[in-house]
Amino acid sequence: MHYSPTFRSKGHAHAWLEKEERLIAVGGWTSPKSRRAKEQLEKQRKSVLLLDFALQKIENRAKAGEIAQTTQANYLTLYENNFAPFLTGVTLEQWTVERCHDWWEELTSSKDTLTTHKRSAELLNSISEDAVNEGILKENPVAKLAGRKKKVPHKEKVIPTPSEFRALIAAASPRYQAAYWLAGTTGLRRNEILELRLKDLETVGGAHYLRISRQVVWNKKGNGKSEKLITPPKNNRLRRVALDHQTFEVLERHIEKYCEGNSPEQLIFTTSARKQVHQSSWGTRFRDARARANISEDITFHSLRHLAGTTYAQSGATIKEIMDRLGHSTPQTAMIYQHTAQGREESLANLVAESLGPFPEQEN
Repeated sequence: MHYSPTFRSKGHAHAWLEKEERLIAVGGWTSPKSRRAKEQLEKQRKSVLLLDFALQKIENRAKAGEIAQTTQANYLTLYENNFAPFLTGVTLEQWTVERCHDWWEELTSSKDTLTTHKRSAELLNSISEDAVNEGILKENPVAKLAGRKKKVPHKEKVIPTPSEFRALIAAASPRYQAAYWLAGTTGLRRNEILELRLKDLETVGGAHYLRISRQVVWNKKGNGKSEKLITPPKNNRLRRVALDHQTFEVLERHIEKYCEGNSPEQLIFTTSARKQVHQSSWGTRFRDARARANISEDITFHSLRHLAGTTYAQSGATIKEIMDRLGHSTPQTAMIYQHTAQGREESLANLVAESLGPFPEQEN
């Protein structure tokens, strides 16, 4: 039986042995297997692009079920908008604290919100930490960046006034007026409104409700296309939202005018071609209405949700009631609207006193 020799010649074997003995003598010896692994990591560090590594990590987390489809879609949006434009061509070896600092400076000079900047940094931090754990990076540049981040002034939420809200409704396309009104009175999210169907409208004992059990999201693909997904609402908060009589009438008129037939699966808000409205088209329509209404560009469609939450809090709603209506998962988020409603203490106190009636005077 013949075996393939490990070395081509006795001379090669002696040369290898001398090299190993020198490493032992200087205390630098490790097993050949670990040295090959180290060489492979060094090769990865020099050749693997940060963007490729980041995209692979996002996909792996989604496949492993570590993140929801909506989270994956959000991560891919951050990747396309806040990673790709600034980090193209950067290898893992070049991903240093200095390069990370340059990225942060460029990012915070853009028009994105502080929240988007923070989410981008958090995602890139976790991806860089994965590279450290795998031995590809020696240190996490994003973690080292903490003390050097440029301070971004906190931007307060801009909430439309009642007159601005009415002006926006009046300026909107008639097909979308009811949707804007619904957002401002119920606080429904855009993706929840776009997935509303006739079966979600309920009447119980004369009261009208919308059952929120789904949302539509568009998962961006690497080729610039997007995939439509129907998922549970954000935070998996299934809920039933009560409608005031005026909002119900607005919705009823919209359904009568724009919905064909009475199939329970009929979408309530559609394009003129009776198709589901894409989020990009929705944004364009809103910006057009905002421009015609001549109101601040800081007012976004999400601002209508803030309007609903603030109005609800000002009406005396509790934290639990705000959470249930808006679909919040934590009291901290709902408390934002309680803080916004401060200054109403006196009027609320008067309402309580009026409901209890006058203090009973006692005869001497």
